[in-house]
Amino acid sequence: PDNVLARFGLANEALKAGEWEEARAQLEVYLSKYDDEGNGWGRLAEALEKLGRTDEARAALEKGIAASY
Repeated sequence: PDNVLARFGLANEALKAGEWEEARAQLEVYLSKYDDEGNGWGRLAEALEKLGRTDEARAALEKGIAASY
């Protein structure tokens, strides 16, 4: 969908279902188009961690912390 908030909702449902790759993909699109204040970055970090991509998860958390200020 073109609505980024709908993508965020889709990503949340994917996280609940354990669909880590789908959640990652939706969150990356969401974050590329929306000025998130940290929550989306934390959720992206969760998906990346579940995918074994810990360095990327750490970077996402750092971006989320920066966005929250």
